[in-house]
Amino acid sequence: MQERSDYEYLCQLLADGNIALLEEASTILEDFPTGKDDYHHEQWITHAVAWGALSTIRWMLSKNVPLDVREEDGRTLLHCAIDRAQADRSEVLELLLQHGAPMDLHGLNDWTPAHLAAARNDVPALELLVRYGADLTLRTRIDDYATPLEEARHLKRQEAVRYLEQVALTHRGEIRR
Repeated sequence: MQERSDYEYLCQLLADGNIALLEEASTILEDFPTGKDDYHHEQWITHAVAWGALSTIRWMLSKNVPLDVREEDGRTLLHCAIDRAQADRSEVLELLLQHGAPMDLHGLNDWTPAHLAAARNDVPALELLVRYGADLTLRTRIDDYATPLEEARHLKRQEAVRYLEQVALTHRGEIRR
């Protein structure tokens, strides 16, 4: 079992992105970086995507960490990337998509990443998800049973509504390019 100080040290490594120290930690700890921490019982990659350095995420991806993660609260890696506070949020989201992170997993509020991006009025995230093939017809299985577009309409996220309506029209062949 990790002590709080060990957990905090590893979290600092994730934030700093020092590859040499990350490599050293991976030789000492059996479940690092592919497993869960012993303190909060969350995947190390979830921590890295939520607030770690971009270099840390790239390093973890090179170690073939699992990308089909869903934490107990419902967060997936793409949900974490969309909610990431750092300026490199879109880059992290695209990096995860390039490496095959599942984009249609239901998570918190039963939202897929597209639902979350729509709720956040995050058109750049929606554009990436659409480019990588997100299913915009998926509905939540609770509450309003809404698609991402319906969720955006309900929450009055006008930029997301405009974008998703345009995508829907394009996919129906109603807009000719």
